[in-house]
Amino acid sequence: MRPIVLGLVCLTLAAPAAQAQKRPRADDQGNGPDASERLTPVGPLQGTWRIVRAGDPSDGAIMAIQLIHEGNVVEGSYALFQPFCGVELPLPRPSAEDCEFTDTGGDLDSPARVRRGWVRLVLRPGADGAAHTLRIPSGGGDLRTGYYQSPNMDAPIEIVIERAPE
Repeated sequence: MRPIVLGLVCLTLAAPAAQAQKRPRADDQGNGPDASERLTPVGPLQGTWRIVRAGDPSDGAIMAIQLIHEGNVVEGSYALFQPFCGVELPLPRPSAEDCEFTDTGGDLDSPARVRRGWVRLVLRPGADGAAHTLRIPSGGGDLRTGYYQSPNMDAPIEIVIERAPE
């Protein structure tokens, strides 16, 4: 019986100290974010986007991008899908073609900056490291029109950028 009483006494003495440690401090010293810290607002490009060649009757996504948009800085990553290869060729493109870029991905060159309402994103999917570019408007809704250009293209092609469902 004596060990049980001794255990209860120890618990009774330790309980107030444990409860005191769980209570938040009344002052702001050391609790929460620094009051002087300014947070950068999230930009309208923040999130995951699906990219399709404009006018594609099969609506086949050529890539997906995930963007972090804070202030005027945009960073992110990409994943390529078929019909990415031959995207500059006349539509419709078969989605079952074999392509060295299919199911590849990586980080976008960063940081990209929003300038005059547009952001220029650069990806380098090939072994040669050549720059492929996306030009996307920073404003607009969940459906936007932009441009894609690979190093072997004379002119960019129009793309549709659509916010992916969450």
